[in-house]
Amino acid sequence: MPMGVRLAQWLAAWRWRGWLWLGQPHQALSALDAWLQLPSVAQSDQLTRSTTDRLTHALATRAHLLASLQSWEAAHTQLLALVQRQPGVAAHWFNLGFVQAQLGQPAAAQRAFEQAIALSPQMDVAWLGLGKALYQQGLWEAAASAWGHQVALQPLCPDGLECLVRLHVAQGQRALATQRLAQLRSFSPRQALALE
Repeated sequence: MPMGVRLAQWLAAWRWRGWLWLGQPHQALSALDAWLQLPSVAQSDQLTRSTTDRLTHALATRAHLLASLQSWEAAHTQLLALVQRQPGVAAHWFNLGFVQAQLGQPAAAQRAFEQAIALSPQMDVAWLGLGKALYQQGLWEAAASAWGHQVALQPLCPDGLECLVRLHVAQGQRALATQRLAQLRSFSPRQALALE
């Protein structure tokens, strides 16, 4: 690759990373799109493995930026392309599930979270997302099980416990709600107080 092409590629990559670092998602997305349009980047069939990895990272970053801008449909399209490109990456499936949940597609989100969990059973946030997707479909027992897994993986994370408290209250299971609330109170008293 000629030195001028490498320099243009480096400058364009620096630009989108700089905007990202500065917390400017609109500018970062614009600069990232410009980087992706460079001929040396766009011709992915001629790329080395390290360049392909950088391209995949850039595409994942693009999906994240789109989601942060609440461009859910565009983020969804980007993530579908990513899971086709790298079906063995749990983070892509998790992000796809998150975006599908934002789009009001709990059954699709459930499948994506289940795929993330199949690839990475210790991914507690995937268990949390799975529980929410199941809950939205009225599958309360399955949701409780998913949130129980999340709590077991991250016992000091209040999110799964809060979901369980709300679920037990909705089911009229006062004793279980009180038990989970006490568990939450032991390390997150403010969140427990807000639930009470």
